[in-house]
Amino acid sequence: MNYNREQIINKIVTIVNKVRFSSQPIDEKDFDTPLIGRYFGIDDEDLVFIFLELMEEFKIKFTSNDVSDYRFNSINKIVETIENKFVN
Repeated sequence: MNYNREQIINKIVTIVNKVRFSSQPIDEKDFDTPLIGRYFGIDDEDLVFIFLELMEEFKIKFTSNDVSDYRFNSINKIVETIENKFVN
């Protein structure tokens, strides 16, 4: 199945909010903010949960290259990674 950018963002935001125990909308201006840290309050274990949930949700596999160099530490970077899975 192919997803458009908005669908991917909605799924990611839903999963991130699940981890944060929040239903507050995440503003688009925060899509480049690192997920790990004070602002989102996500730790490394939470990030692994997000990683696994996204693999299941989109029926994709991530590689070590997908997560190197902080490619998996913001909503926009995760969106780009997932979009690349559907292009290739």
